[in-house]
Amino acid sequence: MKTKCTVIGDTSAGDLKKEITFEFFMDPNVGKLRANTYPKNFENIELLTLNFHQSLDLMFAYDDVRNYGLLYLGKWNDGIVINH
Repeated sequence: MKTKCTVIGDTSAGDLKKEITFEFFMDPNVGKLRANTYPKNFENIELLTLNFHQSLDLMFAYDDVRNYGLLYLGKWNDGIVINH
């Protein structure tokens, strides 16, 4: 599976080097929990907000059905995922 990474509203592409990282999962019932998965496990990752909270970026990750997506705090970095 290849992960598609999207910056909402951005159409530019450049030399990308540093991978996306997930640090926290946003649970609506509990709040911020330590992330226990990797960006490569999703088909799509969308950058919602840079520097959303304490220098962490807010991202939305999902597979084929966007309605079942999850929110993550982490680092967008250069917006790539290496599927190895």
